[in-house]
Amino acid sequence: SVRSHHPSRASVMRGRVVLVIGEQKCGTTYLDKLLRQMPEALACRTKEQHFFDRLAFLSRCELEAYLACYPSRTSPEQLMLDVTPDYLARPWAAPFAARVLPQAQLVVLVRDPIARALAAWKMQRRLGHERRSFSTAIREELHMLRDCPALGQALLDADGATAWVLAERNYTRTCAVGYCFWGSAIPGKPTTCQLLIYKGLYALHIQMWLRFFDPKRMLVVQSEKFFQQPATVLPALQAFLRTKHSFVPSNKSCLHATAVCGTDVKSGGTNLLQQELKDKLVNFYRASQMKLRDMCGSFLRCAGVA
Repeated sequence: SVRSHHPSRASVMRGRVVLVIGEQKCGTTYLDKLLRQMPEALACRTKEQHFFDRLAFLSRCELEAYLACYPSRTSPEQLMLDVTPDYLARPWAAPFAARVLPQAQLVVLVRDPIARALAAWKMQRRLGHERRSFSTAIREELHMLRDCPALGQALLDADGATAWVLAERNYTRTCAVGYCFWGSAIPGKPTTCQLLIYKGLYALHIQMWLRFFDPKRMLVVQSEKFFQQPATVLPALQAFLRTKHSFVPSNKSCLHATAVCGTDVKSGGTNLLQQELKDKLVNFYRASQMKLRDMCGSFLRCAGVA
């Protein structure tokens, strides 16, 4: 069992839990700051814990280390917060989280996937982790992801635990992390990759999480509306979290500093992506975006997704 045997840490797991599982470059840092305004927030000092997205068996010792950063729970109304945007696109994170924190409420921020890819590329360039041009990075990743929609559907359709594990292994090796880990040893594969395109397949990733969590436990928020029209989104967040706290938004009008926000693919970033590649990305994402809208229009709770 991975349940904690430490009394004070076990109490953290027994109460209410909020996992902000994604997506990277969609405003999760800002959301983390808002959630920490709640008097019932129970959070570590750092934003991202990266517990469920590791490719490792979850042992009791690892669980104790994960819980050690959280203060002891003093009220059943307190909310344990884990804001780790890499969880969403890691297919193995969902079953791990469901095993350890089955009562968790899930919050997902989504954004125009092409703008998200550009923002992620800019971040990796600033950090020195990406030397390729945006166009080159997109071309190489599009080539690598050509089989992923079919592999992702096979994972969603897998019947039974054994079939799911086999499908997850194939999907992970090809799409989620495989070519990043072993790419340098395989001819024709990039020596570096940041999953720029892959992380924008929101519908596919959300469906993977919904194999292990009831849709009622998930809220999907459109980041553009979250920043530009917070009054239309924050009440939904407040109701979902069942908190009496009224969130006080800042006067931010975009997801990051103006110097970053002003350079999306429709304005300052236009020269970074050729029209041919833009068209390919639009076509690549079309089915995923339509699926997300359909999910929001039927069984999934969403705020601002149109």
